[in-house]
Amino acid sequence: MKISGKRALIALAVFGAALGVGGVAYATIPSSGGVYTACELKGVGAVRLIDPSLSAKNFQSHCTPFEEQISWNQSGPPGRTGATGPAGTNGAIGQAGPQGPTGDRGAVGQTGPEGPTGDRGATGQAGPQGPTGAVGAGSLTLSDLAVWTFNSTQPGGSLAAGSCFAVDVSGTAVTVAPGDLLMGWVEDTVSLTFNSVIVSQANAADIEFCNDTGTTEVLPASLPYTVIALAP
Repeated sequence: MKISGKRALIALAVFGAALGVGGVAYATIPSSGGVYTACELKGVGAVRLIDPSLSAKNFQSHCTPFEEQISWNQSGPPGRTGATGPAGTNGAIGQAGPQGPTGDRGAVGQTGPEGPTGDRGATGQAGPQGPTGAVGAGSLTLSDLAVWTFNSTQPGGSLAAGSCFAVDVSGTAVTVAPGDLLMGWVEDTVSLTFNSVIVSQANAADIEFCNDTGTTEVLPASLPYTVIALAP
């Protein structure tokens, strides 16, 4: 590019002025932020660096009316984000850390719902027979039992099969009450049975012996027998 004589003179004058004061102050170029500031000579394109932080009286702190101030960053604008790189390999498994302290005991949880009834198990084998238990206390005591033995003289003769004879055992020794049970037996010399009797009247004890055999029984002159009275 051809520069006219007038413009050349202006450029020389501007640069001459810059050189004339160049040794007076020390410029900080670029700035602490990495920014370059310069003055471009209009119509010529010549560029000179300046330091705006210097005093305004210093020619190196500003541009002249014949220049245009420009600036640029030392590092330049940020570039575009690069493509994602491939995934790296997994690192080695680190060592297990020390066991931590035991935590506090948690609160007791609520009772869960009742589970379903399980299946019935198989019947177990019978266990061994236990020992015989002690004899339990009866419902009767000696005071409930009265025994009388009567020796009654029977008239000579015989008792036909199916026949009975009655004996009244009432007396001063008989203390039976209504509801008592009278039982008895005779000597084995004859085959007579005793018909059990329920007392219906106090101290009235009429008993009966019968011949249940199919033949006639001969009765001795004196027939011993025993009567037992049982309280209910």
